[in-house]
Amino acid sequence: MHQLPELTAQATHTTLSVLVWAISLLLEFTLFAALFSRRLAQVVPFFTNFVGFYLMRSAFLFLVLNPVNLASYSWLYRLLLVLDAVVQFGVAAEITRHLALNHGAWTRRNITICIVLLCAAVLGTYLTTALPLHGDVQIERSVMLFSFYMIFLYGWCIGLHESSTIIRNVSQGFAIYGLINIVANVGRTAATIHDHPRRYFAWSYMLLGAYVVVVIYWLSTLKLPRRKTALTPRRATI
Repeated sequence: MHQLPELTAQATHTTLSVLVWAISLLLEFTLFAALFSRRLAQVVPFFTNFVGFYLMRSAFLFLVLNPVNLASYSWLYRLLLVLDAVVQFGVAAEITRHLALNHGAWTRRNITICIVLLCAAVLGTYLTTALPLHGDVQIERSVMLFSFYMIFLYGWCIGLHESSTIIRNVSQGFAIYGLINIVANVGRTAATIHDHPRRYFAWSYMLLGAYVVVVIYWLSTLKLPRRKTALTPRRATI
């Protein structure tokens, strides 16, 4: 999701890249701390792990950019990309589970919906990566698969009026970024084919801007609902 390390790996530590890195890192840390202070970490543990992983990944890759050579940096980036896929799978499974449990648990209908959404995401990933684009930067299939699935998952979430507000806000953030991520990655690949470095970095900074906006959105919306005062105390639903 967060592709700042990839961007900075292909550029020097310019004032703009350092500023964007600092802002995104500060926001990531604030969101990670807020998930614990607002007691949301136990509600969405895999999402909390996701935020913590990107926080450490972003800081680590940026800090080792200059000390290590390009080959070592690429190896580290690829290794973390594998871990990234694992973390993304956990988040997708967590949101899917919440939606299923809020709509009758694992019924045949819900299982069928999950399979259809996954197949649609696989098809979307295949069509995107099969485009006749052969630039220096290849579109990562795992990134596209996660983006498509989160978009479709949010569509399911919208249809469930009784779905959790927290889960709906989390999935909406992923869906917004996923849509921009798909368009921007195709645009970046096309920019490398036509040798337009400025367009490439414009698409890259658009991704970073979208990520910052989504993190701000999560910070402003992810909160436990207030308990209602009533004669008979009832548990607040999330």
